[in-house]
Amino acid sequence: MVKVVDGSTDLSSCDNVTGEDEAVSAPSDDLVLCLSYQSAGNAFHATQGECVYGLSASNEEWDVEDCQTGNFKVLAVYRGTTDSSKCNSWPNYDEWKDFTVSSDSGLDVMLCLSMNYPDAAGNSTRDECLYKSGSDSNATFTNTGSCGNANVYVTGRTSTYDDKSFCGNDGWTTWEPTDYPSLGYTVCWAYR
Repeated sequence: MVKVVDGSTDLSSCDNVTGEDEAVSAPSDDLVLCLSYQSAGNAFHATQGECVYGLSASNEEWDVEDCQTGNFKVLAVYRGTTDSSKCNSWPNYDEWKDFTVSSDSGLDVMLCLSMNYPDAAGNSTRDECLYKSGSDSNATFTNTGSCGNANVYVTGRTSTYDDKSFCGNDGWTTWEPTDYPSLGYTVCWAYR
């Protein structure tokens, strides 16, 4: 239960209650109960722009966290569905997490997620211009929005972690999240 509204039987009194999933009225007691579905972790109630984390197994706990490298930013939240194809059109979409409520599919939730990579290399594509700062072994890449402000461009990308041979004579950067190795990468770059 999230909230009790005394002196009312109006279910709309729960409309703006954070985390409320269902409202029930008890006319004999002249009150409304604002109810929240309890799931494994609090990511069931995550909103767009928040960051979440958990393991991919469906029965594992997922929680809302401060945004940081290695967790996921919520791109979109779809309620009443577990259809992951809804996520395909979101830019930088990397992963999805669904919460299924067996007793009421109207409460199902689909989260479309984007990995919080260490820098702009994580979401970069071939021929994209970036600004590289720092030494080659400890570089940080920033998306400047235009090639005029960039000093490198992406020459290649593979989902294989630590594959410097893929880059040949070009510079390279690599990263791999511990629990989601399929989201790792090696990005090749050259000076403009």
